[in-house]
Amino acid sequence: MVLKIISAIAFCAVLLSHTVSANQAYNFQFAPFSRDLPQRTVTSLFESDRGQVWIGTQEGLHLYSGPRLRSFAYDVTSADTLTSEYITAIAEASTGEILVGTRFGGVNVYNPVTDSFTVPRTTRQSDSVQAMGEVFAVSVDSQNRAWVGHRNGISLIDKNPAGSWISKDLRNKTADIGLINGFIEKGQTVWAASSTLGLINISEDGEVVERVSAAILFGPEKNSVQTTGLLSDALGRIWAWSFNSGIAIFNLEDKEVVTR
Repeated sequence: MVLKIISAIAFCAVLLSHTVSANQAYNFQFAPFSRDLPQRTVTSLFESDRGQVWIGTQEGLHLYSGPRLRSFAYDVTSADTLTSEYITAIAEASTGEILVGTRFGGVNVYNPVTDSFTVPRTTRQSDSVQAMGEVFAVSVDSQNRAWVGHRNGISLIDKNPAGSWISKDLRNKTADIGLINGFIEKGQTVWAASSTLGLINISEDGEVVERVSAAILFGPEKNSVQTTGLLSDALGRIWAWSFNSGIAIFNLEDKEVVTR
């Protein structure tokens, strides 16, 4: 899977200009604070409920909340910093904590109260940060659980009664599902984008409940196409995009592709 990397050189802030006419004009400007990024290959962007913009790069995490840009990096001498500087995904828990997926150090949780990072504990003593592997997607559901996409597997992070984040490894049941690029919650279920299986419906125990193959999404001759992301629109349809085969819109109720 090719990571969806956006060069910060082209990173823009969108300014909406309201006009008297029915047509709206959109003006794009280069974001001045991007010049302050130590490394300009941006891998992820996320706006928190507080209106803060989190920026993930290949060499650190950055927070923009005004005129200044604050940077977070891995520090081998400190236990409460990032475990890896290569950021791949960012999400927010209902508690205001920021969950940061990394390329080489699993998931890190930023606590704005303590201004520090922690790593969720695992359900098995043998698991290490590295064992929880490369992270390619993080999404928080309505129950404040974080679904984490790995290469050939999924893990689920939840809080225990004591308030600690615990990571449950579901990869024993999801070992052959390819690289997981994203999640969406639909009712009581969670759908994921798999590089090899297309769209898959996952139970909280890690079982693949339902599958919509790439051949259904992108055409009979496209069964080997990699699905690289998904989102849900206001009509409840799933938009799935791919490497080299464009976008498909899938209606879950009718189990049909609306358009490709």
